[in-house]
Amino acid sequence: MTDDLQPFAPPGASPTTHAPPSASPYAAPMHGPWAPGHPARPARPSAHLAWVVAAWIVCWPLGIAAHLARDRALSAHDRGDAAELERYSRRTRTLGVWAVVVGSVWALAVLAGGVAGAAWLVENEGVLDSEDFSPSIEDEADPLAQVYPDELTLGDCFDYPAEGEALLDLRPCADPHSSEVFAEATVPDDAFPGDLATEHMAERYCFAEHEALARTEDPGERTYVWFYSPSEESWQYGDRIIVCVADTEWEGDTVTGAWLGPWARAAEESFANLEPGHCLDPAAAHVGGGSAVSVPLRPCDRFHAAEVFGVVPLPDTEYPGDSGQQRAGREVCRAELARLGLAHLEDGRLEVGSLTPGAAHWGSPGFSVAACYLASTEDFLDEPIPELAAAPGS
Repeated sequence: MTDDLQPFAPPGASPTTHAPPSASPYAAPMHGPWAPGHPARPARPSAHLAWVVAAWIVCWPLGIAAHLARDRALSAHDRGDAAELERYSRRTRTLGVWAVVVGSVWALAVLAGGVAGAAWLVENEGVLDSEDFSPSIEDEADPLAQVYPDELTLGDCFDYPAEGEALLDLRPCADPHSSEVFAEATVPDDAFPGDLATEHMAERYCFAEHEALARTEDPGERTYVWFYSPSEESWQYGDRIIVCVADTEWEGDTVTGAWLGPWARAAEESFANLEPGHCLDPAAAHVGGGSAVSVPLRPCDRFHAAEVFGVVPLPDTEYPGDSGQQRAGREVCRAELARLGLAHLEDGRLEVGSLTPGAAHWGSPGFSVAACYLASTEDFLDEPIPELAAAPGS
């Protein structure tokens, strides 16, 4: 039996030439793929361990898949399944390559975003200082009221309206807000002068007023000026008001506190105490206090609507009614203008007007007078009327 035994060599080695040892009755029989007569056992492959490690580092989901594929390749190697070993080794490498590609793209995207973010921070250095941020308008309490632009009055504080919104949210000036009414005036024309004319008039008036007020009190961040002026449609409903608004320069910014203080409020005078040379906006006259009619005075070297040329007695009659009151005042004022030899000034560009007491004060001592003025019918006046300054008794 010993003659049938072949020389034994380890896998991958050439058979030896010396005679094999005698068979032992205790020797276990050799079975399996590595028994004599089977192909030599291939070397244990790396199964692309480097790719698996790289996949774990740069993209762990693909790293898991690559790790599992490598385990299958190693198992195939142990079983001697060369085809499966080749297939899973290739899959391990493919997954590793994809993991590196995906991870590299992600890393480049993060790097590009970081560079862009750093550039933006450098460009906006100082803007992002948290101490410069004002509270968001959206976080404010409910507004005091909602009004239309032509309902705004001097000193009102509010939030800049969103695009398309007609109503404005009024707020206490002590609370954060973006906008404040710093001036207002009445368009002097009787007939609508056209959109361009009213806008030009409002622009000139508001920018001049902002400049004049800023010389007295620093507006701070309220450097953006805009205005509301009547439209052809609102004119038909009696709208004649120009509203001037000081706003923060940047959208979304807010300020706290009022810009306009007592220094910015025009001094008011009773109509009966007006004197020649006083300049005013007759439309701003109102009933209040102990006077029949009070009116804010305007500096004559700034835009104004009218200039007083006299205060004359009214006829000692019963109250003639509202229309009769206005007619009586205009008649005595035209007579006064003629007495001064200035009747020619009422030429269509200027017209005579008057401030007179109402029914409650008609005939009362100190109020039975008409304050007479010349008002522009085309545009604001921006200086005293020379002829009035040279008139006798002025």
